[in-house]
Amino acid sequence: MILRICIALCIFTCFMAGTAAAQNEVDALYLHDGSKVLGTIIEMVPNKHVKIRLYDGSEMVYAIDQVERVSKESHERDVRPPTKSADGIERRYYENEDADLMHAAYTELGLNFGTPAGLNIAVGRWFGPLGARLSGMVYGSLLSGAQLNLGVKLSDNHNRSHVLAATVGALSLEEEDAYWSPYYGFSSRTRSWTYIGAVYELNLHGFFLQAGLSVGDGDFSNPQILLQLGYMYRFLPD
Repeated sequence: MILRICIALCIFTCFMAGTAAAQNEVDALYLHDGSKVLGTIIEMVPNKHVKIRLYDGSEMVYAIDQVERVSKESHERDVRPPTKSADGIERRYYENEDADLMHAAYTELGLNFGTPAGLNIAVGRWFGPLGARLSGMVYGSLLSGAQLNLGVKLSDNHNRSHVLAATVGALSLEEEDAYWSPYYGFSSRTRSWTYIGAVYELNLHGFFLQAGLSVGDGDFSNPQILLQLGYMYRFLPD
């Protein structure tokens, strides 16, 4: 049963990561005059025209002889209002989403599999280059855990972020003993662990990976691997 849950979670994580990466791509029209138009192509008539919907909801139509090529590219943002030249062609200016977000403040919310409670809900807040995240879950007396990360950004943009973080956490796990008594049946005991550690974090188009080591006190040996794998959505500023 546990193996099936793990496989399902891995498939779900890969699906969400692929979806996030796909959603981050847009259509790009390169025109012969050197300009570029980004949006979603909604109509393409061979040897006639291409219609594209822009970020603001407006639609533009370009004759085929104006278009040099069409491609898929990573999402970019408008940084200046559109302008029109004397020939009536609208030009837009973009800032690549590799733009630095080291000092941006935003919230993040995610779901991951790993330390401390198996399947965890995570919520975090970044205050520029520094941030905090709380993750964990409670499954009654069977399993519960919580982990607090205090991180510092190594790099951050709209596509990916790299973070180093100090972490402190605790978990409690109830399991049955192998010994069976004719009077009491299988007895159970609670194993606990409190720890501190250091982790590296990667967020790539929403795909989230955290890996590190911890040392602590309880019913587990030192050191212990810290690992989280899942999906983390970042509410990035416009």
